[in-house]
Amino acid sequence: MGNCTILVVDCNSTEGRRINATCNNLNYPAAGAAHTPLLRWLPAEYNQTAEDVFDPRLSKAGNALPPCRAVRQAFLSDGSVSDQNITSLATHLMVGFFTDFTTTSDTSNYVYWRTTCCTAAGKNEPMCYPLTVADDDRTHRFNNIRCLNMTRPQTYATSGCCPSTITPLRMVGATSQMDVSYVYGNVEDARRSYTGGNLSVEYVNGRAFPDTSKEKAFSEGSYANCTTFADNYNETLRPGVHLEFMAAMRVLHLMQDSIIRLYDTDGNYVKSYPATNLTTGISYVKESDNIIYFIQSSIRQPCAKIKDDICDSDLTNVGLGALQVSNDILSNDLCKTRLQGIPSYVKLRKLLFGDSISSFDDLQGITTPEGIEKMQEVYEDVEDVDALVGIWTEIFEDDVFVWPSLAKLIKWELLYQSKSDRFFFERPNRPNAFTTDQLAEIRKATAARLMCDIGDSVTEVQPSAFEVISDCNPLTSCDDIPAIDYSVWT
Repeated sequence: MGNCTILVVDCNSTEGRRINATCNNLNYPAAGAAHTPLLRWLPAEYNQTAEDVFDPRLSKAGNALPPCRAVRQAFLSDGSVSDQNITSLATHLMVGFFTDFTTTSDTSNYVYWRTTCCTAAGKNEPMCYPLTVADDDRTHRFNNIRCLNMTRPQTYATSGCCPSTITPLRMVGATSQMDVSYVYGNVEDARRSYTGGNLSVEYVNGRAFPDTSKEKAFSEGSYANCTTFADNYNETLRPGVHLEFMAAMRVLHLMQDSIIRLYDTDGNYVKSYPATNLTTGISYVKESDNIIYFIQSSIRQPCAKIKDDICDSDLTNVGLGALQVSNDILSNDLCKTRLQGIPSYVKLRKLLFGDSISSFDDLQGITTPEGIEKMQEVYEDVEDVDALVGIWTEIFEDDVFVWPSLAKLIKWELLYQSKSDRFFFERPNRPNAFTTDQLAEIRKATAARLMCDIGDSVTEVQPSAFEVISDCNPLTSCDDIPAIDYSVWT
């Protein structure tokens, strides 16, 4: 019952944020803690042939939606093109932002626990949901791979925590607030040394991993990693994060370059390393000076090109390194939106922008002409289009590098966080509230300063660290990058 129940010690309205996120809302003390369900903006949609069956929704005509890998291949080509504007640091920190909200067991489920979904035994395993590989698959048509192992998401029902007749509630291992729990953990004694506000570390080749020489304690660091909003706390809102936001964030896989180009501190290219090789562990990062090279890569290497329909072939055909013969992360993303009951793109656009879309022609100006053409080839009706597919094909606004629907969902999620989090960092009347001077220092925080403060051997960085180095954004000494004055906390 460990994953089914949340132990809540009596709340005290004057105490600070708890590391396990309980007692954030005094009316719903367990809400937002680890192992609480995701919220939804839209009602779930499933094909229910029995009261305890929640299969992916059908098309408007009542047919099965086209296979996920076939859809992915229709809309996204395999390849590698670098962006000319955005650095890999943006993708790394977005992964951290995403991980702060959710840690699920989906990948572990089909990599370690249920590895036989493509065998005869898997046909009798209710958690199995393998991806079909067509005979004319662009990559596998000349080999015998016709199935990619995958499972259904872990829910409270599949974990035995609630009846199987209840609409699936996604089980998430992370707290739902922006509390940097992916660094500090969400249980007592998880990663803290209780010495000088530092994390517990291990030393490899004389270097501490993670490097905590300038870490702040949880009670301070968990507030400082936030975005500025007004004090608009609403105690009637349950702390939590929405499933649609989490699903849409998967589009960021299109920004990932699977080959990491490593550089020394002078910007000289050293070597390359496949990111998928790190799936089973990061021991390689700890070898020799590799951590220095990886950090330099984050500020020097562009991410994969954002405004195109190309995804890295390692993500679509390797995915999990040596753990499986082949894995398609982008197709998994698509299938998971169906298995989680995410409604169609038409309904998502209606929610976010009020669009009334009843034909493919109505998508003009919203998605690319090429995307519309492919939709007509792949789907029977515009109402069948998957939400993630619609986002893949959206037209970007000028000088904006985020898909419009994802941008709106991020905005909504951050606003919801500011309203539902009793400890949101700008609230003047919360326990351990910051002073005006402390808030002023927090607002000085930048990605560039972060790299200077905690990046091994980083002595210079471009001021706009998410943007590539250029004449307008040159490498600058860390001495000239504005810093936070921590003396205001003493």
